[in-house]
Amino acid sequence: MKLKQRKISSKVVYEWLGNHTVYVLFLFVLSFVAIMNSHIAEQKIRKITHLKKEVKELNWKYLTLKAEWMSEASLSSLEGRLDENAIGKEGSKPVIIKSRKKR
Repeated sequence: MKLKQRKISSKVVYEWLGNHTVYVLFLFVLSFVAIMNSHIAEQKIRKITHLKKEVKELNWKYLTLKAEWMSEASLSSLEGRLDENAIGKEGSKPVIIKSRKKR
């Protein structure tokens, strides 16, 4: 059995498009929406990964600052700074500072 090949004339194509214009437009709009949806999703994924990196970096900064603050707030660190500044420790006599008043 040989299948007959039909030639499609331009008249038939124009008639088919005329009858199915709404359907063809619907398919174009649907494909456009699908493409835009994929682009928007990719943009959001890129933004999420960027924000995750930023949060990780800020968390490291926070932990570093917290560790520095805790080490500076330790008793031995405070005593060392008090000695450097010649401020007395507990049990030593306080230094009295007098100012000259002009009369």
